[in-house]
Amino acid sequence: MKDLEMATPPKDSPADNGSSKNSDKKLFIGLGTLFLFMAIAYGLSLGPLNPDQENVVVEGDQAAEIEQAFSETESVGETTPETSFDLSQTRQERVLGDRSAPIKITEHSSLTCGRCGQFHTHTFKKFKSAYIDTGKAYLVFSDFPLNAPALHATMVARCISEERYFDFTQQLFEKQEEWAREADYLSYLEEKAAGFGLGESEFKSCVQNEELQEVILKRMQAVQAQWEVRSTPSFVINNQKVITGALSFEAFDKAIQDAVTAIEEEQASPKGPDAPSFTPSEERVNEGQ
Repeated sequence: MKDLEMATPPKDSPADNGSSKNSDKKLFIGLGTLFLFMAIAYGLSLGPLNPDQENVVVEGDQAAEIEQAFSETESVGETTPETSFDLSQTRQERVLGDRSAPIKITEHSSLTCGRCGQFHTHTFKKFKSAYIDTGKAYLVFSDFPLNAPALHATMVARCISEERYFDFTQQLFEKQEEWAREADYLSYLEEKAAGFGLGESEFKSCVQNEELQEVILKRMQAVQAQWEVRSTPSFVINNQKVITGALSFEAFDKAIQDAVTAIEEEQASPKGPDAPSFTPSEERVNEGQ
């Protein structure tokens, strides 16, 4: 997905600044409400879910959690007028592997999603060894934070140097039980980020940055609209096929191969005037796994 470039807002008067913050808060609330209704509608369509097979979109208290993310950002301290990190690099795609690889896999995950943590703990390293390290595929990580801790963790990860991004996020996935449900998760994130070169002032500047928040939220909206992401983790293969769920490596490997084969067959088949057009909802693989 192309980066959504955000214009740097002009410096406002105190009154205007309050209005801007109110506007940002409405953005959080509105997006949280959107995903709340989306999760409810999808949940009703599936019927009762096995509690041991969590596969949800919205975590925590839905809209309240999103609003809390904004409130907690304000409580960190006064907003630093100039960032002490490179804001432009925080907007760049986070890519693991060689972009010339024949298979592109875009992962849509939340750093506090239990199923995402399960995938990264049990499947990701085998996938990386078989696909990324061998040059068969490259991975683009698409942030899909859906509660306050996930939002702040996403921001911090993007403020860390790009070459250490995946090491940091992998640690957060593997250690979710240590921070994702803790009230003082910001202290945990600050301590971990320090080990990756993000100092105290840089950390505060990062989690307070309203422009970075807006970029992340607008990307989420675009992803949801384009791919109808209803659960995390979701994976898009070569911008065409969607795989969902925390699959085992064997199941994930098969799903990728099936998706690639289907794409190749579609590309080889003649395109007549009556050929059906692609819609994401018709091209899902392993929906609900």
